[in-house]
Amino acid sequence: MKLYIGYIITPNTFVSGLSNGVRSQALQYKKALEKLGHKVELINSWDIYDLNSFDIVHIFGSGSFLSQLIPDLFRKKIKIVLSPILDTNESSILIRLKSYLGIKKINLHNNFSSLRSLDSLITGYMCRSEYEFNIVKKGFAVKKNKIGIVPVGHEKTTSEIDLSQKEPFCLHVSSLYQERKNVIRLIRAASTSKIKLKLVGSTGNKAQQAKLKQVVEQNPNVELIGFVSEEELISLYKRAKCFALPSLMEGVGIVALDAASYGCEVVLTKRGGPKEYFRDLAHFVDPLSIKSIKKGLEAGMKSNFQPGLKDYIYTQYSETMVVEKLLSYYFEIINR
Repeated sequence: MKLYIGYIITPNTFVSGLSNGVRSQALQYKKALEKLGHKVELINSWDIYDLNSFDIVHIFGSGSFLSQLIPDLFRKKIKIVLSPILDTNESSILIRLKSYLGIKKINLHNNFSSLRSLDSLITGYMCRSEYEFNIVKKGFAVKKNKIGIVPVGHEKTTSEIDLSQKEPFCLHVSSLYQERKNVIRLIRAASTSKIKLKLVGSTGNKAQQAKLKQVVEQNPNVELIGFVSEEELISLYKRAKCFALPSLMEGVGIVALDAASYGCEVVLTKRGGPKEYFRDLAHFVDPLSIKSIKKGLEAGMKSNFQPGLKDYIYTQYSETMVVEKLLSYYFEIINR
């Protein structure tokens, strides 16, 4: 049976700065499914669709936008899968409290309360990790059998990487202006160790660019590269000895998976889901401690988890493995 699936990325993901990772995840799934003959439509608000023709509508992200979208889909008797993309450090107890009370009663963000109120209309939830699974299960009191786990895979990997071509620098790729990415602490940690650090990604608006450039100019070991083409990024992955992503919170860290697949040693935040993906093959740091990040960077520049890490990522999070789990859950949803 070939599926026809609609993908929706909620506007809230763009406001929160999650759009690149979420979009990457959705497009990764789309590409893998279409290789197997399934059809995936990227739904936007500008076009008209026959929604009843979809076997499933899969929504990526959360927020108040869902309060209108999900009931509309439910009335059309459409199977709804939600990937809530919960990159949060808040405890399940606090999330549950917010989901019950919401913004009107205790002046808290209402995304959690909106999500809880829609639970009966959602056919199933798709999470990226056990970490996210537990947030949905405990934070929103969702029944375990409604939640599936489908990992995010690497996108740019190749099995042939020449580790002898690695150069002594650390690479970081993100939306550099986002506080969540913790770039300022990363710069301080690299400078303390005199490690050469290259920063790649969007630098934000003029004010954000100025703030970042000011810090970089004070640290001669740091190079602010900014946005690069796909080819340039792959070249950097191939050459970098180490890749660092000491974010204040990460659901997965897709760029870290890509870096690992190109033979980089990896330094990661200990907050969120990355530990599940990398197990004991990466260096985990406390993102609030410059000392911890510094220690992780020094270890990453010296360690030899590669090529074991590359091989592990290549096999465990390949497109084939991910799409197999994805389809299994989709068919489970359809048969409910």
